[in-house]
Amino acid sequence: MPYVLWDPSSMERFLGREFWIFTHVSIGMIALLVGPVQFWLGWKGKFISHKRLGKIYLIAIGISSIASFYLAFTTDISWVFGLGLGGLGIAWLLTTGMAVLAIRKQKVLLHREWMTRSYIVTMGFVFFRVFVGITSVFEIGTLFERLEAASWFCWAFPLLFAEISIQRKKLLA
Repeated sequence: MPYVLWDPSSMERFLGREFWIFTHVSIGMIALLVGPVQFWLGWKGKFISHKRLGKIYLIAIGISSIASFYLAFTTDISWVFGLGLGGLGIAWLLTTGMAVLAIRKQKVLLHREWMTRSYIVTMGFVFFRVFVGITSVFEIGTLFERLEAASWFCWAFPLLFAEISIQRKKLLA
């Protein structure tokens, strides 16, 4: 929220990049909010509304990920941090792209699985904040080390756990 509300202390490190952080956060919030509605409509069988929202979700991810790449590769924190966030952006595009490909091939179950992965990546910023918060409370590492680790753990671990859950269901069926 400090980026959406333009909190001066949070915006200091984005001098010259305010447009990019605002675009990334505000458009990313659209994807974040559309995701649960998408899920509900899909399970209710309301596919016309679902399809329209899917296009909004896709456009939001496309625009927000472009901004995320710019921010990741112009960060002044560290190259490890930038690569972690760049990986998050790549995961965002690829998981969403696979969901689109699956639905175009009329593979509804695969589409749902890839959309689950996509939304987990969309939630990456939440996992990022939780990871940084927990490691801060326990005073693990320096702030820069926490940020670097969080830039990778915020998407890699949630995707791993989701994958185990998705594949476990298939193995036990």
